Amino acid sequence: MKERRTSQVSSHRLTHLAAELEKRVPGAVGEALRRSGLSRGDIGRESHKIDGHKEAGFLDAAVSILEDTTFPTAAGLGFVKNSSILVYIGKYSADLRSGIRNGERYSALVDGAMSYALVTSGDKASLVYDCSDPQLARQNFLREFLLFAGLAALRNVTRYQLRPLEVLFEHGPPRGAAQMELMAGCKIRFNAGATAIVMTPATLDLPVPTYDPSLLRYLRGYADAALKEIAEHPDSLRARVERLVAESLPGRLLQASEVAVELGLGTRTLTRRLAAEGVSYSEIVDGLRKALATTYLARSEAPISEIAFLLDYADQATFTTAFKRWTGTTPRAFRNAA
Repeated sequence: MKERRTSQVSSHRLTHLAAELEKRVPGAVGEALRRSGLSRGDIGRESHKIDGHKEAGFLDAAVSILEDTTFPTAAGLGFVKNSSILVYIGKYSADLRSGIRNGERYSALVDGAMSYALVTSGDKASLVYDCSDPQLARQNFLREFLLFAGLAALRNVTRYQLRPLEVLFEHGPPRGAAQMELMAGCKIRFNAGATAIVMTPATLDLPVPTYDPSLLRYLRGYADAALKEIAEHPDSLRARVERLVAESLPGRLLQASEVAVELGLGTRTLTRRLAAEGVSYSEIVDGLRKALATTYLARSEAPISEIAFLLDYADQATFTTAFKRWTGTTPRAFRNAA
């Protein structure tokens, strides 16, 4: 029996969809949010989770407002700033095959209902999408957006304009199907019995220019730990806070007030309950930053300025000050001694 997963999804996709809708019809985002039961507060918040059904509702509303059934395709192909952990795992893998294999087990960290798997058979290699939620499985526009967002991610990771042999959808062709093919640059087959990106096996050998085995080990370790924490300590406030903070990286670290909102708590309540577990929010952030910093410095060749950016420091000097406070030495000296 297929495992039933939650329909909670990361809101970074909604943020992208809202931006794309706003480009086409300024001011239309508010109406799409209203129709889907979402709010402005659901947009632009790192690590925020929303109901996948409402995400699908927003996409349906956008198509209705625009009167354009190709919007999900365009929005998916234009999703080039996808900051999900799956994309970062792919970015630091050796080639496309290992990137897909490395990432497929962690899809639950991004989307509670949608998963994918790489299936090879003869002269074809297929990235097959599967949805465990029967209602979401019938959301055709969402399916189109997610598949083409996946294709955009493959192109982004390899820095190659990958053209699949074909794209498959379980549902029938919508209006604008011919235009979708032109946009995707490949054949699209509807009523295919599966939702998949079909490639040649040789495509899987495409190298990833940003391959970094040390960062890959760290990201996989983090993702494994996140899955384990979810399974073993669902009621640990510290674990939930650590996961939310870690999920905001690479990029902007969440403030305590933002984490409190995500957990449905007041900031003072969050502080009090963390204290009861023997830790403060600043200690969690400091510990996470220190662990990441030492890992990046010891196991990668990333410039110190880039590490500072990944850990959300204003500049390299601020990062260096913090690192000396943690370790008594500078990042450069630590790296040279590692």
